[in-house]
Amino acid sequence: MRVFAAVAAVMAGVLLMVIPRFVFPACEYIGRGRMHCTAAAPGDLVVGGLLVATGLAMFALMSATGALVASGCAVLLCAAAFLTPAYTRYCANPDMPCHYGMVPSIRFIAVALGLVESAAFIGLARRTLRGSA
Repeated sequence: MRVFAAVAAVMAGVLLMVIPRFVFPACEYIGRGRMHCTAAAPGDLVVGGLLVATGLAMFALMSATGALVASGCAVLLCAAAFLTPAYTRYCANPDMPCHYGMVPSIRFIAVALGLVESAAFIGLARRTLRGSA
């Protein structure tokens, strides 16, 4: 379970770093002026980088407690990724790539990874509690 959660965190982190810049780019990256979505893209870049670091930490940490903490951090980072576009705001125009692509894909990735990491957190917590009992 730990390895699956680590791989999922690394993959989702990479997607969060790539999608706002290259797949569904924020308006500034496609030649338009600076808009609200331009602040959401670097925010998710940071969260994606932290998710990659958390996933690599899950690989590196051999103790169940360390993996449990890393999984809990990944769950919190998923919440941050989900809320970043709402906090920084994004364009209301449905023709903009941030509105039809960037924000929905970021939120989908955050929810999907949040479910995986929550399941991993519960499984690791059970394993840790059984080991100490």
